Amino acid sequence: MGKATKTKGPSDPAAAARVRQEQRRKDFIAVGLSRSSADLTANDAVGVERASRGTTDKKAHTDRARRYDVFQLLYSRKSITPAQLEAVRHLEEDIATSLHADGFRPAARVDTSGSSEAKEIRAIEAGNRVAEAYAALTPRQAQLLKALCEPTTDSQRVNWRQVVIRTLGDHRKAQQADYVILACEALANHYAAPRRSKQAA
Repeated sequence: MGKATKTKGPSDPAAAARVRQEQRRKDFIAVGLSRSSADLTANDAVGVERASRGTTDKKAHTDRARRYDVFQLLYSRKSITPAQLEAVRHLEEDIATSLHADGFRPAARVDTSGSSEAKEIRAIEAGNRVAEAYAALTPRQAQLLKALCEPTTDSQRVNWRQVVIRTLGDHRKAQQADYVILACEALANHYAAPRRSKQAA
């Protein structure tokens, strides 16, 4: 009989979540934050970057904590892929362009050069792309990404989990990130579809 294959880490989801949370507490301590602060909902968007040991790559050279938006937070936790993060930034950029908003989010890079007519054309085209992106998602996914990506007067202050609760009405913490992840996946698939069509042609 062959030897049983060893698995890394606990297979039970609840146990795995406890292991991740305990590592998060240790990371918080490493950057001078209290152990208990890792469990606060207000700090859900805080990620800890641990220093690279014995390497010259571009990773962090000192331990540090950063407050991310939900998409960067999920990316830092490897819950969404680079393509999915880029898809969200693409959407944010189009939203900003459609609203004539020059960088309402740090990731938005809006071209404000050219005539008023040219700006208006870019805004209309960007608005059409936003509408197409939302139409490619389920209504709930579109509603969620709209709430998370479009600017509001309190968008920088409201915790992303509160946005999920307010938008979808789901108070289950374990499921809230899944909603965002699935929406990012669907959005990335929408942007990738034209590329796949060209490759197949």
